[in-house]
Amino acid sequence: MRYLQTLIIAAAVAFFSACGGAAPKVVSATPVHKPVPAAQSAKELHDNIVLLAKYKKYKILKDDGQNYVRIKYDRMYTDKQTKEVKLHSSITYDVKNSANDYTFSYVDSANLGYHDGNISSTYTRYINMFDSTLKRMYKDPLYLERMKNIVAGKNPDGTEKVPTTK
Repeated sequence: MRYLQTLIIAAAVAFFSACGGAAPKVVSATPVHKPVPAAQSAKELHDNIVLLAKYKKYKILKDDGQNYVRIKYDRMYTDKQTKEVKLHSSITYDVKNSANDYTFSYVDSANLGYHDGNISSTYTRYINMFDSTLKRMYKDPLYLERMKNIVAGKNPDGTEKVPTTK
């Protein structure tokens, strides 16, 4: 009986150690292909991808204006003690599109554990968040208009921003 009890405890410790102390989920850093929900021209899709990138504060590193853009997302945090803004992680993608779909391809990253073609699952999580927002842009014209206004430096309702005086 004592032997069985020891065996069960050892198995439980091994199981919980593997679950709790395991390395972060890793995925292949291969291109991720996404279809779009509505018909449009390749240029219109490209413009929406660039708009969304700007809205989500991605840096536009290259843009051919038609069907290719290189974007970079920097995830920052503020050090609580020094109040200094520091880089948490970054990811750079090439995005190529046609009229019906687009593809994210890995270019470079920092602090996402890229090694031998594998990367943190954050890689695909960022792509999926981008994709869900793009789909929302097609479903909700008011949301799309709000995004355009914000990127243009206006209030969400399209009115000009008035400087505040203190």
